Amino acid sequence: MMNLRKYDGRLVSITDTCGEIFEGAAEYLVRDYCMHEFGRDEDSLQIANILFFKDDIKRIKKIDSFSSPYGRAEIVNFEDGADVIDDILSGDNDEFRVRLIRCIEDRLTKQNPDYNAIMSIVHSLAAGAENGEIKAVALRIEQKQGIT
Repeated sequence: MMNLRKYDGRLVSITDTCGEIFEGAAEYLVRDYCMHEFGRDEDSLQIANILFFKDDIKRIKKIDSFSSPYGRAEIVNFEDGADVIDDILSGDNDEFRVRLIRCIEDRLTKQNPDYNAIMSIVHSLAAGAENGEIKAVALRIEQKQGIT
């Protein structure tokens, strides 16, 4: 039986049952909480707003570092739209924030249905982010999108 609790607070790579690979710091959620909040009677791990119940995990391993500047978790969060993006970018986890802003830099186009809302978030970061890397990427996004 898989013991998810031992991955709490650890940097992990999770392969889900569809073969998708997600990397990030895992937060362990107990079974009772998952039953109450999500109607699932099993514990889970959460990475960047994405839940992985035991039944959804094919493989999990601890890792020492990320394999790329951003990954599937950030792509999913980007695709979930401006509200999720704002939630993560206004949070206090700089690692998640840096990885998500990199994803936005690569993927944002004017055809995105949340383009204006996302650009508003990016503009706020370009103007006042304390993290230098986040600010620099936000400024590059503005430049790339023709906003100076």
